Amino acid sequence: MTERSSSVEDNEGTDTNNNDVELVDPQLWHACAGSQVLIPPVGASVIYFPQGHAEHAALPSGFSLGFHDRSSFPCRVLSVKFLADKETDEVFARVRLQPDVDSPSSIEDSASASHPSNHCSIS
Repeated sequence: MTERSSSVEDNEGTDTNNNDVELVDPQLWHACAGSQVLIPPVGASVIYFPQGHAEHAALPSGFSLGFHDRSSFPCRVLSVKFLADKETDEVFARVRLQPDVDSPSSIEDSASASHPSNHCSIS
């Protein structure tokens, strides 16, 4: 397990965006999620796939977010919140991303560039 970064958002108390969600200690979260779940650390390079996000979030297939010409976006992880649903105790992570302007515009263009260290699904 990596050392806890000061950029990881405070995990005490309740998430202010949703009263049905509670912040969880990262070690407890990892114990509940299982050893196969990997969350990229703050500062890591990741690839964001809007279509996969929409499918995972059960958004309508014809969603219009202006991503018509792009299938992926290189990003950096800004913060990670380890959360659990109060009713079901299901754990999940909220990962905040920022587009990485220094990276190639898409995976297809990155063949000659260094590849991101992590790929993950973000909900």
